[in-house]
Amino acid sequence: MSDALIEAGSAFLAAYNHVKDLERKLKDAKKELDKEEEILLDQFAQSDAQTIVIADGDGAKTLSPTRDLMPTIKSEHKEDAILVFKANGLDDLVVETVQPGRLKSWVKEQEVNEQDMPIIPEPLDEMINIFEKFSISCRNAPRKKKPKTQE
Repeated sequence: MSDALIEAGSAFLAAYNHVKDLERKLKDAKKELDKEEEILLDQFAQSDAQTIVIADGDGAKTLSPTRDLMPTIKSEHKEDAILVFKANGLDDLVVETVQPGRLKSWVKEQEVNEQDMPIIPEPLDEMINIFEKFSISCRNAPRKKKPKTQE
């Protein structure tokens, strides 16, 4: 192996470990933010205030509780719900789509080998964009076993 390859691998690994450390710190910070948000929501619920203004290093921030609805169709009622939406003139809520994960799997099945792009049958070849991305996989190397000593 060349020194340049080892040097590039070491630099990549240092950056990789730095990102993993930042991701762990970000995850912990998000947990703390969620905890503080719950406390603040509780305080808003107990008060008559609808907004508060807090000064921080970037100027003042206005904080206020907001409500968001996240409806989903129950899986066992999906087909019936689509029919009801369409029957009630809500066709614009119904979207037929190709599932991205299944499309990716199907495209991979069209590969002859990993060096060439997949061969997509006509007319789909004109309808599908394929982007190729290369990245480095990083995982723990197997630990070397220590030789057993005889007693």
